[in-house]
Amino acid sequence: MKHIPFAIAILTLFFLANPLRAETMFETPRDALDTYLSACERGDQKAAVQCYTASSRKLVEMSGLLDDSDASARLKALYERLQTVEFREEKYSDTRAAMWPDDETIPPFLFRIQDREEGWRMDYHFMSHYIQADEDGWSWRNKRLFEIWKTRK
Repeated sequence: MKHIPFAIAILTLFFLANPLRAETMFETPRDALDTYLSACERGDQKAAVQCYTASSRKLVEMSGLLDDSDASARLKALYERLQTVEFREEKYSDTRAAMWPDDETIPPFLFRIQDREEGWRMDYHFMSHYIQADEDGWSWRNKRLFEIWKTRK
């Protein structure tokens, strides 16, 4: 009987931590991108965030972006912009890749395996820090960005 409280504590920790874990394992960056675009088409912010790495999901959760009332409309607008774009995968390592759009006005989507059990995920955390828009357009053409991206573990 002494083991019952310990088991309950372990199960409680599992269920408390479980919402932070994504529900699906993506075998390829393309799988993650396709699922993300499908969530964008529906305007489903929670499903879109499930395509992010664990650190990206935590960032979104802490930033309050999930509570943004305009998120659904922005995701739908993003889908409208991307629905006819073709993407080419470029793999840098066993855990890092980019999906390059055929439209050069759109920055690439960066993917990585942060947790082997989750597979490939979009690294929104990295992208939000290094890919920025300004009056001259997107700064994603920065060569240093991709050197940082390619060489990180």
